[in-house]
Amino acid sequence: MSPNSICFLGGGRITRILLGGWRAAGTDVGGVLVTDPDGAVTSQLAASFGPMVEISQVPDGVRDRTMVFLAVHPPVIPEVLGKLRGCLRDDAIVISLAPKCTLNQLSSQLNGFDRLARVIPNAASIICAGYNPVAWRDGLTEECRDQVRSVLQPLGQTPEVSESTLET
Repeated sequence: MSPNSICFLGGGRITRILLGGWRAAGTDVGGVLVTDPDGAVTSQLAASFGPMVEISQVPDGVRDRTMVFLAVHPPVIPEVLGKLRGCLRDDAIVISLAPKCTLNQLSSQLNGFDRLARVIPNAASIICAGYNPVAWRDGLTEECRDQVRSVLQPLGQTPEVSESTLET
């Protein structure tokens, strides 16, 4: 993973868990951009993770990132994806960490964007002992899947499952 290639849309609990896991594993993920409209959230992330993260309250920097983690609650996904449409690089990969919003729904809300994955991470990822199942959209090439695997690998197990069993 090249430096400065990861972005999180949403700076809540699961973002802190994944950042903490990468730090615990000694994984250099470069300057991770984290966007969240809540200034208190972004201040806490900056204090906790220092130079590991770049903080923004607007998602403008997503244009420069190749791996975009969607780390928001399902009710705000349509609003966030509406802002994301047109901002994604053609070679970006969007990884949803949200339950209940399917790959088909995500693709539809992103006007057919097909480079998608869903992961349901768990808290043990912060100590590199997570169980983080992943499901792939058919449009995601094996090379892209390898990029996602390489980022998730330090966090624990990442079994590949069908989307219908992702949340079970």
